Amino acid sequence: MRRAWTHFLVVTAAALIAGCGTDGGVGGTGISTLTGNVSAGSRVARVAGEIEGIDVSIRGTDLKTTTDAHGNFELEGSFDGAVTVDFRERDGTLSMLLARVPSGGIVSLRNVKFSQGQAWPEQIDVDFEATVSGDPVCTDGSSSISVRDRDPYTPNDFAVSVDGNTNFESDDGCPESPDCDDLARNFTVRVRGVQADDQIHADSVRLITCRTPGRGR
Repeated sequence: MRRAWTHFLVVTAAALIAGCGTDGGVGGTGISTLTGNVSAGSRVARVAGEIEGIDVSIRGTDLKTTTDAHGNFELEGSFDGAVTVDFRERDGTLSMLLARVPSGGIVSLRNVKFSQGQAWPEQIDVDFEATVSGDPVCTDGSSSISVRDRDPYTPNDFAVSVDGNTNFESDDGCPESPDCDDLARNFTVRVRGVQADDQIHADSVRLITCRTPGRGR
């Protein structure tokens, strides 16, 4: 949201199915994706079909789309960090949602509902590449990793928690069967998980690039 905007947008009924399973903007392209669906159980869905035709936009940009017949939406463009997502119903009622978007990542808002000008999803899924920016804290219980996204101008920092349910993976050149102890500063990782309370609870962490700490990216 800090640079000149050259955007494109895509609306697809398959967005909810694809979700975080697609690569989208993941990989440091700087093209972020915001996707999701309006819940059929939301206030606007008491009348059949009202989840269709809701305007979805990112405040301060020219990015805008409209929900399809299933309530799905998708926006793509050069935006990241703290963003405000506006949902405008067909009667003009406006609800907003504050979200944190990793640069070049995918953020999926699951089953968005509205009330008193606020929008909230049942779950926020994220999928993005980042650089480990601090020494990981690895304990027997819940461990944590500090990561920095790949915005080339103003990187965004995220706290990632990992536990026994987190699946660690690695590409060629990285340790086989890795775990939290195999992470180090400047390693590039792909994080998939659920964003909540200013923290990402990782479902999986893939080591993409492993380099000796102190030698840079």
